[in-house]
Amino acid sequence: MTREHVHNYPKPDLYDVVVTIEPVNPASAPISWIASDVDVVLSVGRGNWPRWELALDDLGFDELDNLVKAAIDGRVRETFGWHRSFVEVLHEDGQVERSTGGGLLGLVPLPGWKWWGRHVRYEPYA
Repeated sequence: MTREHVHNYPKPDLYDVVVTIEPVNPASAPISWIASDVDVVLSVGRGNWPRWELALDDLGFDELDNLVKAAIDGRVRETFGWHRSFVEVLHEDGQVERSTGGGLLGLVPLPGWKWWGRHVRYEPYA
């Protein structure tokens, strides 16, 4: 039986908790989230930090739960481009959530990168 690596780092300054889940299978999507007393910032995948910013209410917790379950079940695709990445997460009900992340150089226009970039379909955790 394999076990995923979970790190929980208390951060008393800006954020209360940082959680990182690094799967044993390198073909699975890592998950991390940062929680404060106001919101949760969730990142899924290995790219330039595409993320979801979720409120700390029932709707935000449901969304966090759905996104984490989708990553664990292997329902995540990521496209990598120059200093940017694009993540698609498929929910159980068929709804698709999308997020694009990148650094400062990711703001440079790069036409068509989502089509010719490197595509990865992540595997389930177990």
